[in-house]
Amino acid sequence: MSDSKKPTVEANRLSKMLNQVLGEERFPVKVEELALEYSTQCFPNSPIAKIVGEDLPGFEGLLKSNKDQSKWLIVYNSSVASPGRRRFTLAHEFGHYLLHRQLQPQFACSQQDMEEWDADERQIEVEADVFASFLLMPLDDFRKQVAGQAISFDLLSHCASRYGVSLTAAALKWI
Repeated sequence: MSDSKKPTVEANRLSKMLNQVLGEERFPVKVEELALEYSTQCFPNSPIAKIVGEDLPGFEGLLKSNKDQSKWLIVYNSSVASPGRRRFTLAHEFGHYLLHRQLQPQFACSQQDMEEWDADERQIEVEADVFASFLLMPLDDFRKQVAGQAISFDLLSHCASRYGVSLTAAALKWI
């Protein structure tokens, strides 16, 4: 299981930093740029060196280190049609990097595996999903977007557009 780093704490810390640097109208989060720059600045001995899209049949994404874990690679499935889904996958893999990279040298994430993982692996995947959700759709900003409004397709569409996520991700955040 993961160490003491909590997905919401890590995502909120990054969100506060982005608010300070870019302002509160900084959405959608440029996950690729953030992951590359942040990892280089904060972890210069083991940064994310490259992010690429490739056809990964059966997989959403992958985080992998080189042999001595001095560089990391994120690969996302470029055949996924939804840009929101791809953005979430990038944030999910960035979450693995920040929260779990000391546990293992590779994370290969697929939908099918969710049913087959043991409890520790399932917890790691849940943590990466929570990190992605809070990074892409910070709760404080999300609450401002939906405050005092009845839930509707238009409201959820607005949120999905603002954060660059799928309508499903926006609806799950609202729930």
